[in-house]
Amino acid sequence: MVRAQAEWGLVSTVSLPDTKRGQGVGAIGKHFAVCSDGTRLSVIVSLYESGGLIIDMNSVYPLARASEAMARGMARHVRGKIVI
Repeated sequence: MVRAQAEWGLVSTVSLPDTKRGQGVGAIGKHFAVCSDGTRLSVIVSLYESGGLIIDMNSVYPLARASEAMARGMARHVRGKIVI
């Protein structure tokens, strides 16, 4: 899950948002998909660098162990992002 601490509340970019959790903090979650571009990515980087974006990371794998990372993700017992 990716959480953004800004005036627009709680955002879930990959999975459906938890509406009860959002209501608990006064936020509305919306599921959406976008195409990335340099401008959007620089906004995300700025949010991250300023502490306004919190990324829950589960684990980090080197490219040589990508198959392990994929297997971990496919197990569906993961909370947070798996980074390769």
